[in-house]
Amino acid sequence: MTVTNEQGQELVNQEAGYYLQPYVYRNDTTSNSGILTGKVNNVENQQVKETIHYLYKDTGKEAVPTYTTKLGFARINDNGQWLAWTPANDTFAAVDVPVIAGYHAVDEGGNPVKAIAAITVKHDSPDADITVYYVADPQVLTYTVIDKDTQKVLENQIPLANGLSDEPLPTDTAAKYQQVIQGYQDKGYYLVSADKLPAAFDDNSSVNQNVTIYVAKRNQLHSEERTVTRTITYYDKDTGKQLDIPPVKQAVKFTRQAVISGQDGSLLGYNLDGKQDNRGNYLIEVTNGDKAWTPATGEWAASTNPILTEKGYELAEDANGQAYPLVAEGHPTALSGDEEVKAFYPEKVIVTNEELPVKRTVNYVYVNGPRKGEVAAPSVHQQVTFTRPKKVNQVTGETKVGEWTTKDDQFSAVSSPAIDYYTPSQVTVAAMQAKPDDPDITVTVEYKTAPNAVTYTIIDDTDDKTLVDHQSLTSGFADEALPASATAAYQGAIDHYRQLGYTVVSEDKLPSKFTHIDQNVVVHILMKNSLQVEHQTTTRTITYYDRTTDKQIMIEGVTEPVIQQATFARQAIVAGPHHQLLVIR
Repeated sequence: MTVTNEQGQELVNQEAGYYLQPYVYRNDTTSNSGILTGKVNNVENQQVKETIHYLYKDTGKEAVPTYTTKLGFARINDNGQWLAWTPANDTFAAVDVPVIAGYHAVDEGGNPVKAIAAITVKHDSPDADITVYYVADPQVLTYTVIDKDTQKVLENQIPLANGLSDEPLPTDTAAKYQQVIQGYQDKGYYLVSADKLPAAFDDNSSVNQNVTIYVAKRNQLHSEERTVTRTITYYDKDTGKQLDIPPVKQAVKFTRQAVISGQDGSLLGYNLDGKQDNRGNYLIEVTNGDKAWTPATGEWAASTNPILTEKGYELAEDANGQAYPLVAEGHPTALSGDEEVKAFYPEKVIVTNEELPVKRTVNYVYVNGPRKGEVAAPSVHQQVTFTRPKKVNQVTGETKVGEWTTKDDQFSAVSSPAIDYYTPSQVTVAAMQAKPDDPDITVTVEYKTAPNAVTYTIIDDTDDKTLVDHQSLTSGFADEALPASATAAYQGAIDHYRQLGYTVVSEDKLPSKFTHIDQNVVVHILMKNSLQVEHQTTTRTITYYDRTTDKQIMIEGVTEPVIQQATFARQAIVAGPHHQLLVIR
């Protein structure tokens, strides 16, 4: 609307946004109700604009229509004199920034802005040009999972995707959504329903978008395991103690699949082959649990019992003492109990017979004679052998011995051999009982021989009289040489008779050696006579006695005996060693 006075001057120009005084500024949509007074000539107008642009930050597109407003200024030429501008200054009112859901407004510096502050301008101020940017608010898409049966919220508003207002969902959101669903299916749930995903984020920044998934718990398989074990242990049969050998443990595992209610966890039955219905619930195929067990690891294998001979044991035996080389294979069931098998090892005892000989040796020795010290006859060796059992435990090393025994404990009698010219000290070595603790016995039979004499005989051939008969000259053992002293003694005897006046007629030669018999040598002599003076003294002794007592009276110098002697002599012709008287002169 334009208002002019009678001179044609604009008094009000709505498009320009200014009025002359005393009219008050109004906006372009409010009609002017002011009343013009006075005459105004030569009016000069000036306007200042304020423009506010509203743009989306990311695209630069207009978010809200541009806001524009103007302030007008005027001055009057009064008779060639320009008056002051009216008004001297004016103010653009504050402008609230329009609100766009899902966005927030920022200025060119990125600072949040909710209103454009009032701006005071003058007639020569530049136009105000302001841009407000709208930045999309961050948005979150969440999901909630609810158990349909129990109405229990399993997960609540868990972030699924992040974006900005009105922005399309990320391309992987659907896959993530499906993963959530699959995760619950993997946990034993089945899908009841799931909200459809929106195409884009909404523009409500105060409330997250949320999609809800309803699931229900499938029944579950609970794997149960049972192990049946056979333990093979090894024992010393004699002591009953377990040997320090690791037991053999054989385990057979059985499994069964229990079907557990997804709603309350109760046992529904058993599944044999993993079959499920179209919702993934396992089928109940067996209700008797004992029939649901299946073997998982085979059977008990045959087990060879170890050979412990190096440790001193015999081969393994069972509890009945029978040979037990191996424990047979076993076929347990899940209902079988654990089994313990024992193998027994007798301690090996080596039994040997110890021998103890007790010996008697009979030796025959010459103890005199020419063979003195030599063996007279071969020795006789006798032996009584005692035996006893010796038991050695090969495990403990313990040794046990029995009593010594023998079938014959006698040394038999032994006759000493006869040897000419010798006499044994024992004609028979007597029988003797032997004992195990006896030392060896040595018996020596001594053989002695008597020495044989060499004698001499002297015969007086004068009257064929034997003067010396078998007089010992020497003695010795056979084959021994006569000692030199025998020759000297023999010669001495002959010389003796020579000295006696005999003449030697003959004399046997002495033997050089002794023999096993006595030897005699003979000397024949003849008597030779000689003159021999003989004297004879006759003595008279006068003694004095007490007649009464008949005792000799011994008074020195008075009654000493008186001894008186008379000596006579004669010459005789004698012969022979005995001075046989032949003639007296």
